[in-house]
Amino acid sequence: MPKPSDDDIMVLIESNLNENDKRHILVTHDESVFYANDGKKTFWRPIGYQSLHKKGAGLSLHISDFLTEVDDQLKFEQEEACITMKPVVNSIPIFEKLHSVEIDVFAFNNAISYAAYAEDALIASKMNLKPGSKGKFKNGLMPDGSIQSMHLPNEQPKGIRLVLKE
Repeated sequence: MPKPSDDDIMVLIESNLNENDKRHILVTHDESVFYANDGKKTFWRPIGYQSLHKKGAGLSLHISDFLTEVDDQLKFEQEEACITMKPVVNSIPIFEKLHSVEIDVFAFNNAISYAAYAEDALIASKMNLKPGSKGKFKNGLMPDGSIQSMHLPNEQPKGIRLVLKE
């Protein structure tokens, strides 16, 4: 992967690669959310009148893009990775057009606030305390490496209490 030089972060130092090695390029996912009621909390009002504030954050605008240390914003001519609800679908072909001989390394921010989990993820708030529910959960892994089933023989979820006892 290219690295910035010690004295100037704008200059990339190329790695010495063997003949069959490929350069890896880090592609990061950058996103921001802007709300209609963001901004200044002060305003002019006549003396004696109460100030009226908007309730809630207001409408939002979600901006998402892919950045690389080589290309800055990942785009190819008129194609951009941020024009669809699933930007990864566009970003991979664009990367391959720009860097046909390099390997892409995608990095995503999977903060808990995004709630981006697999449907069968083990999330305590989605589990019942007692056995039974409609949910289907992925099997767990015990410290000794053995698999811990999250379901009873009748395919109902075990519930948190039973799982913790095991």
